[in-house]
Parts: sequence; C-alpha cells; structure tokens
Amino acid sequence: MEKENFCPLKKIEVERYCRQVILPEIGPEGQKRISNSKVLVVGAGGLGAPCLMYLAGAGVGEIGVIDGDCVDTSNLHRQVIHSTSNKGINKAKSAAQYIESLNPNIKVNIYEEHLTNKNALKIAVNYDMLIDCCDNPATRYLTNDICVVLNKPLVSGSAVKWEGQLTIYIKDSINNSVNSLPCYRCLFPIPPPTKAVCNCADAGVFGPVPGVIGTMQANEAIKLIIGAQDKILSRRMLAYDAYEMSFKIFRLRTRKSDCIACGDIDKRQITHDNLEDYDYNEFVNPKAGQVDLRLEIPAENNLKWTDFLEGDSLLGNSNEKIRSVIDVRPVEQFDMFRLNIKNCRLINVPYKKIHDDANVMENLLEFKKEDNIFVMCRAGNQSTHAVKLLLERGYVNTFNLENGIHGYINEIDSKDTPYY
Repeated sequence: MEKENFCPLKKIEVERYCRQVILPEIGPEGQKRISNSKVLVVGAGGLGAPCLMYLAGAGVGEIGVIDGDCVDTSNLHRQVIHSTSNKGINKAKSAAQYIESLNPNIKVNIYEEHLTNKNALKIAVNYDMLIDCCDNPATRYLTNDICVVLNKPLVSGSAVKWEGQLTIYIKDSINNSVNSLPCYRCLFPIPPPTKAVCNCADAGVFGPVPGVIGTMQANEAIKLIIGAQDKILSRRMLAYDAYEMSFKIFRLRTRKSDCIACGDIDKRQITHDNLEDYDYNEFVNPKAGQVDLRLEIPAENNLKWTDFLEGDSLLGNSNEKIRSVIDVRPVEQFDMFRLNIKNCRLINVPYKKIHDDANVMENLLEFKKEDNIFVMCRAGNQSTHAVKLLLERGYVNTFNLENGIHGYINEIDSKDTPYY
C-alpha cells in the first residue's frame, strides 16, 4: 500500500473525529493513541461531568467512572452530565448513560462506590492515568498516593465558590529527572484543619467554575495521551477566578526528599504493600481533634417529623396551637429557603450563636428550662450539636427533628415541599 493512501483509522473514526484529526498536533497517530488509552475519572460530579463528556467526545477508548453518590436535584446546576430524570441514580451509572449515548464506540467501566484504600489499587492498575475530580481531602490524598505507587500521571482539579485550580502530577520523563517533580503531598504534606475545608454544599459554587476546570482537565489528559508532555501543566498550577475573570499560573516547588509518598526511599511511609492499611480519614481529620458530624444524643430527644407534626403524646405540651422551631443553619442559608409548616413558627438562631451564648434561649427567645424546644437544620448534623448543648444547659425538653429539611422532604413531602 502506498504511503499517501495509508490511514490507521477506521471509517467510523474518521467520520466522528475528523475535526480533531486534521490538527497537526493530533493527526491519525494521535487519534489512535486516544482510542487506545484508558482513563479513570474519580468523581462524576461538577468536575467529572464536563471532563467525562470531553474525554468521551474525543474518543478515549476506555473510561472508568467511580462515584458512590447518587444524583440530587441540587447537583444539576453544575453536574451537566446528569439529568432531572436520573435523580436518585448512582452518579457513575448516570454518567455512563450519557457517555454511551454520546459515543457508543468507547468502553465505559462503572464503579458504583467511593474510591477507598481497599479498592483503589485493584481498580487503578487497569488505567493509564487518573483524573482527580473528587471533592474531599481524604480521596485527594488517596488518589495522589495511588498514582505515586503505580507510577501513573494524575490530572488534579478543584473548584469551590468562584475559584478553581488545576495541575498535573507526573514524573519528568522528558528531562530524565524522574525525581524532580512534586506530588500532591510534596505541596501539602499537612492537610488543612477540617473546619477550614470548604465544600460545595457548605460554601457554594458557581456552576461554570467546575465546568471550566473539568474541561481543562480533559484537555490536559488528552495532551498527555498524544505525547505533548512539554505543553502540560506539570510543576505549574493554574488558578482561575471566575468573578474577576482571571487566570494565573504559579510555578510549583520541586519534590520534597522527605515526602512520605514520593520522597527518598528511606522516607517513604506509603507503599504498594501498606497502602491498604493507611487511614486516610484519620490523616485528614485526626480523632484527637475532630468533631463528629452527627453526635449521638439520647433516643428520646430525637423526634421524627411525622411524630412532631401529629403531636406525639410523649410531649408534655403537644397540644399547643403554635409551636416554635429553632433553625440553627447560618443566616444566609435560612434566608435562601426555609420550610413553611402550618402551625409552626420558624426562628433562625445559628448554631454558633447558641454555642457562644449560654443564655441565648432565655434572653433572646424567652424560653424557660422546662419548655419544649424543637431544633432543626439542613440535614440533622448541626442540630444534634445544638440539642446536646441545650440538654447540658438544663433545657430538658429539647428535641432534634431528625435529618432536618432532608428528613421533612423524605418523610412528609418529597414532591412539593412548601418553601417560602
């Protein structure tokens, strides 16, 4: 066959990918590399959604999607790979449905679970690179360590509020200086305090931000696949501010010789043999200083919404015509939306105020020690802390409305929750 007539692509590949194949940086050989590549995306949320869409569109031959969460309505403003009809479906499964409809010529592997140190090695070993689209520190450190142990590139992104970041952790094979580039632990050997870590649920996120970062993660991954290592964001970090509409690139430090993941051999504490025994949750949130998300309070002080609304007979003054409910969410969340329940008066007293002022219930709300006090929040976490505090202060008839607003939606009104 004459050279000018030779084409390594199938007809269907030429039809689908012709617009990127004509780019000289890709060409037929680059497209073949893309089609033969295997990429694992950790997280199918705000970052994972656009990243997966563009990896699939480009024709990455095998894509792994791992996520243990299910699609929620609050995800849809940014997690554009999911749809309203897929509410309640596992995100990895939902994402796979979209990918298969977009490009049926690629293979999609679904892992309907969270990435943990127990399953990570078994899953990650089957892929050429990992893309970190997670939203929590423990998984971020785990994903880094897996890539170090297995010697795989890691495309790392993050997004919260109006800001996003992007970088790539990879060994410097170009300059044959395999130990010069840092891993995530080199840059952040000590995790930030748990209370200082923001996530989208608490801090909020502008939808296009993870869209931009996730798209750029796919961009960098494809550049890696086609062999453009001299053009990727290794040893550099991109910072994106959507509100100011600015991009900045920072030079990163070199590898730390005492890094417990990629440092000198005698300094490494995380290896292929002991990774499954490393406690990532303890590392990012030491038990000695952590505050449990949901406290254990006496069973009699936990109240289901159905019992509360029906006037449970256990309550001393359950026949009150109007009952007051203390909503301990921050003011901005309370102002954004709240329940509108017949014969109930919602009062916003943020948990911090209850914590800092021992007399707030009497001075501000004129509650007496023996009065019934009902407490709620968004999902039942902060309210358990508030109930515990109030019980300790002698408010013996204090009750936690289980699972907060989420509990009301699940138990009482899942279709038409009355907000005002």
